[in-house]
Amino acid sequence: MHAWRWLFLLALAGTIAAACGDSDRGSGGSDGDADTDSDTDTDGDADADVGCDKMDILFVVDDSGSMACEQEMLTSSFPGFIQVLEEYNNANADQISYRIGVTSTGRSLDYTIDEPLNPPIPMSEDDLDGDLVDVDGQKWIDGPGDTAAITAAFTEAASLGTAGTSFEMPLECMREALDKDAPGCSNEGFLRENSLFIAVVITDEDDCSRTDNDFTISHDQCMTDAEHPPEEMLVPLQEFKDCLDGRFGGSERWVFVTISGATDCAMTSWASDSCDPEEDPSAGAIESVRLIDWMNNYVGVDEGENGVFADICTTNLPDALAAALAKMEVACDEYVIE
Repeated sequence: MHAWRWLFLLALAGTIAAACGDSDRGSGGSDGDADTDSDTDTDGDADADVGCDKMDILFVVDDSGSMACEQEMLTSSFPGFIQVLEEYNNANADQISYRIGVTSTGRSLDYTIDEPLNPPIPMSEDDLDGDLVDVDGQKWIDGPGDTAAITAAFTEAASLGTAGTSFEMPLECMREALDKDAPGCSNEGFLRENSLFIAVVITDEDDCSRTDNDFTISHDQCMTDAEHPPEEMLVPLQEFKDCLDGRFGGSERWVFVTISGATDCAMTSWASDSCDPEEDPSAGAIESVRLIDWMNNYVGVDEGENGVFADICTTNLPDALAAALAKMEVACDEYVIE
C-alpha cells in the first residue's frame, strides 16, 4: 500500500498541442515558491534534479443538472485529500507546495435541437469556458497552509451548482483552462515552472468535447447526430494527449484522474442521502465510452503509466482520491527538474 493511501485512509478515519503549448508557464509570481535543488541527478547530469517540489492540480467538475450529490461527495472527501498533501514530503525529504484550481466541464454554446417530428428548438447556454473559479478574489488555492481555510475555499469553488451546460466537455475545458494561463488571460500565473501537473475530472456523463459554438443536433445528446458520426463532431483524443505532452514536456510530467461511469448505472455504494437513487433519480451515470478510451489508450492506467480511472457509481470517492494520491506520489518522485 502506498504511503499516501495509508495516510489518506488514516485521515478519513480521523485546440491542438501547439495551441496548448504556446503559452509560457507562469512563474508563480508572488507565491514565494522557488525550485528546491536536490543532491540527486540522472545519468550524471548535474543540471537535472529528480523529485518534484510543486504540484499544480486542476479539478474539472461537472456542473450539469444531475451532479448535486457528486459535488457534495467531492467536497466532503476533500479534507482527507488535503491533509495528505499537507503532510507529504518528496523523495528528497522536502515538503511540496501545491496549487489547486477548479473549473467546470462546460463551454458557452448556441445550438439547435432539430428533431424530425418537432419544430427546431434554439438553445443558448453559458458556462466557465475553462476559467478558474474565483473565490474571494483568488483564482486558485495555495498550500501548504491553513487546512481549514483551504478546505473552505475548495468547498466554495467546487460547489458549482447544477445550472451548467448540457454537454459535458471535460477534456476541452481542461485544454481551455491551460490555454488561459497565457499572459493577459484569465488564468495567468496558475501553472508554475517545473511543477507536476495533475488533472482530476469528475462527471456522470461522457466527454462531448467539440470546438464549434453554433451547431445543430438531432436531440440533446452529444454522441448522436443525424448526419455526422461522433468522430466528425468531436475533437480527436490524440489532440489532448499531444496538448499535455507538448505543454509539460512529456507524459511523465503530468497525471490524469478520471472519475466517471464505467457502465450505465445508478449510485450503489456512496454513503450519502443525496446520492440515494430512491431520493434522487438523477444520481447515477452513463457509460463514459470516450473517457474510458482516453484513459486506457492515450493516458494509461497500468503500473508505470500516469492515469487513474474510477467508476463514479461503485467506487467511494475517498478511495478514488487515495488512488490518485498514490499515482501522484510515484510521478512526483520520478519527476525530473530541468
